[in-house]
Amino acid sequence: MKLIKLKSYFFISISLILPMLIFGQAEEDSEKKPKDVQWNIHKKEIGLDFKFLDKNLSLRSIGSNLIFKKHIGEKKFISRNEKKALRIQFGGSADYPIGQQDSLGRNSGFTNVRFNEQRTLNLRMLVGVEWQKQIKRIQLYYGLDIGIQYFERSNPYSITYISGPGNIVGYATDEESSVGIPLFGFMGLKYFIHPRVSISIESALNIGIGWSKYQRIRYDNQFNETSVSAEGKRRELNFDTDYVRFINVGFHF
Repeated sequence: MKLIKLKSYFFISISLILPMLIFGQAEEDSEKKPKDVQWNIHKKEIGLDFKFLDKNLSLRSIGSNLIFKKHIGEKKFISRNEKKALRIQFGGSADYPIGQQDSLGRNSGFTNVRFNEQRTLNLRMLVGVEWQKQIKRIQLYYGLDIGIQYFERSNPYSITYISGPGNIVGYATDEESSVGIPLFGFMGLKYFIHPRVSISIESALNIGIGWSKYQRIRYDNQFNETSVSAEGKRRELNFDTDYVRFINVGFHF
């Protein structure tokens, strides 16, 4: 009889303690599991374009476009995976000598001339709106950009000199410049490495209007303009498809 009572107490104790142990272990396991990571929760982003990165890590090959994004109108979106952002971009490139050269180019032996070497300048500023759809780490986005861009180039092309003493008499340059208003329709794919770091690739379709100017100018050997042998101006309609517009690395904050 005593043995039956002991067995009964044992089974009752096990019945009470076992659920408590199982429930406690379940709570412990749930605490160990990582919480669901939320992507694209930071409101601001700065991205740098690395599309032209070369093996020498040249400064001219990276940073051709800097983009800033900020989420706007978030209260209008019911889903936390849908966002809208304002985009502001600054970009361009330049090869611009400072001051006049006292020789006719890097590889020339002529020294009796003041001369401006070849130069190029390309600048742009754009603003736009971007719509974002988040699927875990992956983001699909699309939108529109509009802004202004400026381009100029000077390219020396001919030299006049006296063959006997080898002195420069004069030279000519082709000079062109343009101002444009481009409109971009774009779409892209972004992958979050970390909630604060992402990489993305973007394609775009561009249509715009522009105004360009061309001159062929002759100079004497002291960089004094002597004549304009050709000159032209025109308005342009531009169209372009850029399959790999940017390859950005973004920092979110």
